[in-house]
Amino acid sequence: MTGNQGLQEKEMREKLQAAEEENGILKENLKTAMGEKDSLSIAFELLKNEAQVAEKTHSSEILEWESRANHLRDELQNMSNACETNQSIIDNYKAKNDESSRRMEMTYEARIQDQIEAHTKNVKDLEMSFLLQMEEQRKGSKIQLDSMEESLLRQKEEKARAKEAYAKYIRDLEIVNGRLDDQESKFLSNVYTYNNKIVELEEKLGKIEIKGLSLEDDLNSLLKRVKEHTDHSKQVVKNLQEARSSYSAVEIKLTALAQELELDALSARIQAQKDAEMAEQRSKHENFLRRNKMECSEEVQLMTLEHDRALQELKRTLDAAEKKEAILVRGHMNALKVQLSSIEAEWKRRQETLAEQSQRRREDEKATSRKHFQSDLDNLRDSLLTSFTEEKLNLEAERRKEAHALRARVSELEGLINEKEEKIRGLMQEITNIEESRRASLLEMKTCHKQNLSEMYTFFPGNVIQNHELCYFLLLSWKPKMKKQRAELKEIRLEGLTMVETLQTKHKSELQASQSVAEEAHLQAKEIKQQLEEKLEKLQVLSLQPTLNKHYNLPKVE
Repeated sequence: MTGNQGLQEKEMREKLQAAEEENGILKENLKTAMGEKDSLSIAFELLKNEAQVAEKTHSSEILEWESRANHLRDELQNMSNACETNQSIIDNYKAKNDESSRRMEMTYEARIQDQIEAHTKNVKDLEMSFLLQMEEQRKGSKIQLDSMEESLLRQKEEKARAKEAYAKYIRDLEIVNGRLDDQESKFLSNVYTYNNKIVELEEKLGKIEIKGLSLEDDLNSLLKRVKEHTDHSKQVVKNLQEARSSYSAVEIKLTALAQELELDALSARIQAQKDAEMAEQRSKHENFLRRNKMECSEEVQLMTLEHDRALQELKRTLDAAEKKEAILVRGHMNALKVQLSSIEAEWKRRQETLAEQSQRRREDEKATSRKHFQSDLDNLRDSLLTSFTEEKLNLEAERRKEAHALRARVSELEGLINEKEEKIRGLMQEITNIEESRRASLLEMKTCHKQNLSEMYTFFPGNVIQNHELCYFLLLSWKPKMKKQRAELKEIRLEGLTMVETLQTKHKSELQASQSVAEEAHLQAKEIKQQLEEKLEKLQVLSLQPTLNKHYNLPKVE
């Protein structure tokens, strides 16, 4: 019994020791669990704070995106308002253009009517002025005809007198020319003989010059011979000096002096002969020239005396001819006076007949000129009416073309405005899609946060921890989700910024294009207005020019 009790006690003691050991282990585990619990509670609080901060940042970002979306909506509204204003400006411009075209048409019609009235007044004034000019021309032509007839008669009389005087003068000149020809023949014969004598004298002088040249040639040949002789003598002297090298220097000097004296004497003789011959030739030439001069002077004196005699005879004959001409002219004048009286009677008769004929012609010309003038006026009116109608039709066609072009331009602008409105609608749809995607992402984030928090609260009921490893795993799995959500938010933010920038650039470019189109349309309208004004001025000038040209050219043409 005692043995069994002892075994039981040992077993109990062992169990107690094992229970105490287990209690120590459990105490240690409780201590570690409590530390882990504190650390997990700290981590949970940190995560909770981070979640709150993230919610705050997300809410601020959502507010920023909402403010940007509202700003974009305002910009789109402003752009739509600008498009509406542009459309209203275009409509106003259309209305103004229509009003200006109507006013221009009215002004053109009024100006054309005024021009037609002024043209009719000018035509009437020109008719009156033309008739007055015709009457003045008649009077002037009568006076001119009378004066011309008188001047013609005077010219005929003067021509007849001049012809008679010219015939008499030619006869006298022929007589005088015959006498002068005889005297000229004598003078020419004397001149011919004098020229022959001069030629003979020139020939003699030429012969003398030839003789002098021959003498100069002879002198030159003599000088050449003397030089040759001197050269030969020098060579001989040199040879003698070489042969007689034994003679003294005094003998050589004496021989040289003797040779030089001989050469000087020879040259003096030759020069004296040459001077004597030249003096003789000069004296002969001078005597010959004196004789020729005397003969020529005598012949000239004889010719002058003969010329003076001929001139005196010519003066006497001319005086006699003038006296005869005066007597003949007086008789001719008396005969001409008788003829003039008969011519005047005939001229008066012819003048009366010419006046009657000219009056008839003028009456016929008046009738024909009136007919032509009336026909020209009718043609001019028809041409002006046709030109005005053509110009009016051309202007209407040009206005229609311009209106058609403006309508096409307006339709293009309307199409651009519609395209812009469609683009704006697409952008609004994109913005709404982005906002919906943001809201969906925020809801997902909120739901994820709520699920994570609920899971955390489920794993941490009160202050008791059931499974710390699962809590740690959930915390690790929650961090990458938060990182992904932050990255997605950054991407969404960048996409929104890029979209906003692209929208701003597109709207700016479209606004600039619409403004440039409106400016071009305004400039085109100004150019069209200037062209119309220039055409109107040209029409005014063209409508007045042909009338003036025709009316000023009508009398000349007639």
